[in-house]
Amino acid sequence: MLEQQVQQAQQGKQAAFNWLNREFTPLGMITAYRRLNDYYLAEDAVQEAWTEVYQHLAKLKEPGAFPSWYLTIVRRQCNRLLRKKQLAVAMGEDALDRPVMRLNPAEIALQNELKATVHRYIGSLPEKLGNAVLLFHIFGYSLAETAAHLEIPLSTLKKRLYDARNKLKISLPAADLLALPELIEQGGRQSMLHIVNGDVVAEKLRDGRIKGEILVWRELYTEGPHFSPSEPVKNLKERGRYLEQELGIPMSIYEEGCRSQEQVLQQFVEEQKGGIILWFEYDLFDQTMLMLLLHKLEGLGTTSGKQLPIHLLSIGEYPGIEPFHGFGQLSSDQLMKLSGTWTQLGPEDLQAGRLIWEAYISSDPLSLQLLLDQQPGKLPFSEQAFRFHLSRFPSVYNGLGIVEQTLLSEIAKGTVQLLELFRKASDKLRWLGFSDLQAARELTLLAKLPSPLIEIQGNPEPPKFGSTQGQHSFWQTEVSLTSLGELILQGKRDAVEVRGINKYLGGVHLISDGPMWRWDDQAGCLRTQA
Repeated sequence: MLEQQVQQAQQGKQAAFNWLNREFTPLGMITAYRRLNDYYLAEDAVQEAWTEVYQHLAKLKEPGAFPSWYLTIVRRQCNRLLRKKQLAVAMGEDALDRPVMRLNPAEIALQNELKATVHRYIGSLPEKLGNAVLLFHIFGYSLAETAAHLEIPLSTLKKRLYDARNKLKISLPAADLLALPELIEQGGRQSMLHIVNGDVVAEKLRDGRIKGEILVWRELYTEGPHFSPSEPVKNLKERGRYLEQELGIPMSIYEEGCRSQEQVLQQFVEEQKGGIILWFEYDLFDQTMLMLLLHKLEGLGTTSGKQLPIHLLSIGEYPGIEPFHGFGQLSSDQLMKLSGTWTQLGPEDLQAGRLIWEAYISSDPLSLQLLLDQQPGKLPFSEQAFRFHLSRFPSVYNGLGIVEQTLLSEIAKGTVQLLELFRKASDKLRWLGFSDLQAARELTLLAKLPSPLIEIQGNPEPPKFGSTQGQHSFWQTEVSLTSLGELILQGKRDAVEVRGINKYLGGVHLISDGPMWRWDDQAGCLRTQA
């Protein structure tokens, strides 16, 4: 059978080559992993090995010698990768490529020691147990696939995995067992749920062969009304109406998307499939999403009685990328270098997220200000992001929030094209997470009659959700300040007094004849306007 498949592959028959690839990749992965002690490097070595096999298979004179010939190529590729890694370290490239994480040296040392412990443990197992662990726990093959590759009954495989886990528990301290990655305790590629904030990031993680399921959480919690979690139907309907009216997001798409992602998350928790990894950046767009998810996860865990491992990967910078706006700027390789650097969250972190979310959606913004003063820095970036949120309130100086103030200031400096304005404002408003739809809406509101603060030449239609029509013409348009805009920017007039206000900021609805809060930039706090 083997010799026949090799001969057919040598004749150029793709089906035969695919059979060889399917049958021998597990063996190659075991060999590469044992030499490299790194899952992704092992995958790279095996992929390069198959490229070499494809190029030189015709030169193999003895088809029966294929297994040993193939493993020789795998080992050669492993040696090449090891030399490349050693050279990179010697030249300092490894340190340059590694992202700066919010971990102290002790935490980094602990993570490295845990990874080394896993590798030592697998290497110390008898070959039969070690191969079973590698195929099922590390490489993510199903029980049936693992048993087939090892040519053993399913019952024998389960016994080997059971014995291997028992040896692990005996060999390692209890504290290490709790901190080890879930891939040792949970089998298969679907044992992790990665929650990310955008389709671009999701695709790059898939390209990087991240282990587990990926859920793209789609929402825009920095915009629109918010109501109590006890009113989910009202929250969904009112937010759907607002986002459709103001940003052009179809209400039906919004509602279906919300229900779908909620269902996926709830089902994952209830079925206790494995751990959850939260990939969220530093800005308000991501931080509001993160706090909402921590609030939900705390509630789901309490309801189901199942406490799944929850990890957070949150960064605010990446070497060589300036300014850093988010994960979407990174390549698949750069994202995969972040994989495994997440930190585990405890009950106190979920509680902190819930408290921040509840304060954010409160109708009294002073509750958020008080919370940030009382427990700063509980979660990475949360204090900075939500203090930035408070600066979106009208200022005591001229009635402009930080977003409007930044846009007008950039125009006053001589920025005349909307696209250039958007780019500069995005860099200045990095703590917001400014999308093109949001920017277009803000600019349209600033140009709104009867008291416009800016003039957009020709009054072009702003871009719509899901459509590229008109985008180029809008962003290429020139913009200038009106005389009223100049007066307000100078603090000689007040935007709220002149233009009125109807704005949602978290759970606060600011209207002209309602309660008003003002941001005092010098004092760094909100003040109630009498």
